Amino acid sequence: MATLTFEGYGQGVRWSIGTDPGLWASGWRNVQLGAQVNPEFSLIVGAGAVQNGQGMLPSLLRPRPAGFERGWLSNVGFRFHPATDQGRRVQALLGFDYQMERYHLNVSSVLLPEGAELAGIQQFERTDLRMLVGGRFALVPRLTLSAHVGLGYNLRSGDDWIDAGRSTIQHPSMPRMIGMELMLWL
Repeated sequence: MATLTFEGYGQGVRWSIGTDPGLWASGWRNVQLGAQVNPEFSLIVGAGAVQNGQGMLPSLLRPRPAGFERGWLSNVGFRFHPATDQGRRVQALLGFDYQMERYHLNVSSVLLPEGAELAGIQQFERTDLRMLVGGRFALVPRLTLSAHVGLGYNLRSGDDWIDAGRSTIQHPSMPRMIGMELMLWL
């Protein structure tokens, strides 16, 4: 169905590249790619990475596992912008977003009395499906800023010991509530 949609609109697709400024403030280095297949409907995909200790507001926007060393984020979603008068700078935004985060922590422990050291990677993964409500504002002719509130469901939230198969720490599983998209339309 998605293939037919892109073929049907063909050359009318507008492409964009951008980021989520809120994620940058909280330490993520992310990029978003967008395709607006018609004036009311667009698709968004994104990816990002974070190191522990990065960001001015690391836990304000979304709690993270304690002591992680690095993390990855990916998302895919669609946005619906209901029809408005031509030339309006503000549009409503409705949509859905599927997001996955994965965090890694290198761990080691010494077994007593042998003194042998065991090492491994603890992994924490969180997957959310969110419904978005917000708006999109045209800053200049080719630059837009969208802001939205996400109400969602946490599909998966858990951590695993990759090397030993045991769970240790419980982490908050609330979906990310606030998001932004600063997009340059090509």
